[in-house]
Amino acid sequence: MYTSVGSACPCQTQLLFSDGVTWPVLQQATPSEFYFAQQQRPTPPQTSGTFSDAGTDRHHSVDVVTELPTGGSHTYEQLAAATDGFAPGNIIGQGGFGCVYRGTLDGAEVAIKKLKAGSRQGDREFRAEVEIISRVHHRNLVSLVGYCIYSDERLLVYEFVPNKTLDSHLHGHNGPPLDWHQRWQIAVGSARGLAYLHDDCYPKIIHRDVKASNILLDQNFEPKVADFGLAKYQPGDDTHVSTRVMGTFGYIAPEFLSSGRLTDKADVFSFGVVLLELITGRLPVQSSQSYMDETLVGWARPLISQVAEGGSLQALMDPRLGSDYDPSIMMRMVECAAAAVRHSAQQRPSMVQIFKYLQGETRADDPDGVFKITTVEESYSSSMEMESGESVGPRPRRTQRSQGSTSNDCISAQAPGDKPKWSSASGW
Repeated sequence: MYTSVGSACPCQTQLLFSDGVTWPVLQQATPSEFYFAQQQRPTPPQTSGTFSDAGTDRHHSVDVVTELPTGGSHTYEQLAAATDGFAPGNIIGQGGFGCVYRGTLDGAEVAIKKLKAGSRQGDREFRAEVEIISRVHHRNLVSLVGYCIYSDERLLVYEFVPNKTLDSHLHGHNGPPLDWHQRWQIAVGSARGLAYLHDDCYPKIIHRDVKASNILLDQNFEPKVADFGLAKYQPGDDTHVSTRVMGTFGYIAPEFLSSGRLTDKADVFSFGVVLLELITGRLPVQSSQSYMDETLVGWARPLISQVAEGGSLQALMDPRLGSDYDPSIMMRMVECAAAAVRHSAQQRPSMVQIFKYLQGETRADDPDGVFKITTVEESYSSSMEMESGESVGPRPRRTQRSQGSTSNDCISAQAPGDKPKWSSASGW
């Protein structure tokens, strides 16, 4: 419990908690009406609205904010009270840029991400989250309830998603493994959410950090894509966005890693890795006996090639599934994964195509043939190894991962255009 005590500063009060800790509180104004208002923009010539929950026939126009309003939608006092003074016992996740707390706000459970004070990267992520996720609304995207700016503190308030992350269910050691229906439901829902960002939002939104630990699951195992701290807008007239290489090893598309040129096909590649995790139950980066680590993509490619030539799916499948799966739908998932992780970005399908194919709306033998598995592919290193022999990828770490993870495993200082030289390896 806490009590409010006075302060010498007319703009502040203080909260005194039962453990003796005193928290300063800034009396903040109500959130800006302009900031949270949906700003309408002219509809682009081609519209779909296919993935919008509102069922509209237009793109969701996203207003790009240049300056954040001060204060926020909640005061520091409210968020401190919601988490019992940010008590350690309420921590449900932590990473390189802060901690995530479980709390109760206005009678509802929330997840509150408290970024490390003074972190420049944390401040950039905070801006990206508030600018983007407060303006997009979809059942397969986590909802931002509000935010707080107090001095050098930055806090984000999300809906609480109770069933942890996909990563914890696939790679954790507690609880039963995900069954086949749950895995298919997670694949379809995540694809739907990403397709909405790429196809229904204007300008297009590239997530840039799609991975299993950024897919939250509700009580019915419906997925919600989370953590938009690295997200970027791609204006309609631009072919790509040049930016720093950031993300998580094992999920980063090769063309983005080598050039810093970001497109929506980088999200497609990352989603393909997530599909491989759902299929195989394996980590995106595999520890090996040698000094190098092997990526899941490199491990899976020869096995997918065997499946394309009439081999069994069993060598590729998570053994925990046994025979409890639909072979035809599983094959669709394998074909989507194979197409999504192609080395050439131009040869990868879009998230819209992946979503429709997973749903059974298109066939592999359609004229486009985008999901047809070929036995010859461009070479791509299965060990993320440079010609120098240096391993780029870290060994997988089994750290606590949960709602609103704030860590990012790869932040490269490499400037766009500096291309590491990849060693050749046999692919499909």
